Amino acid sequence: AFQCFGTGIFFGLGSLFFLIFNGAVIGAVVGFIGHSPVAMNLLSFIVCHGPFELTAIGLAGAAGLRLGFGVLAVGSRSRGASLREAALDSVVLVLGAALLLAGAALIEGFFSPSSLPIAVKFGFGGVCTLFLVFYLGFWPWRVGRKVAAEERSALVGAR
Repeated sequence: AFQCFGTGIFFGLGSLFFLIFNGAVIGAVVGFIGHSPVAMNLLSFIVCHGPFELTAIGLAGAAGLRLGFGVLAVGSRSRGASLREAALDSVVLVLGAALLLAGAALIEGFFSPSSLPIAVKFGFGGVCTLFLVFYLGFWPWRVGRKVAAEERSALVGAR
């Protein structure tokens, strides 16, 4: 995840490379083992912590691409000012990715290798996925609309 972020400074090419590489490797491993008798062992291990870990890698890659965009698209600012602004935007994404990775590490260390039934592990992975979909997909839009409405009413009241 942090390679995806850090290499984004090279015009975003490093982030793109590591995102594609990680996707290809994970896809190849799951595709290869998916036809073997131990496929459910691997899938029940991945499904527990995968939602948090894969989302963190994606967020870190997005932060790296933001850095690369800050280097490339400077507009009327200097390259340094553009990069500083991009870095400030990226820090929020990287901190979120770090929190997700910490959660994934705890789940991977204690829950994923446990001897719980496969159905429990898949259920837990589903709950984690639903949480991420709600938190990243719906919650920011509701908060953003509320903040925008408050800003509009403050502007109207200021007139």
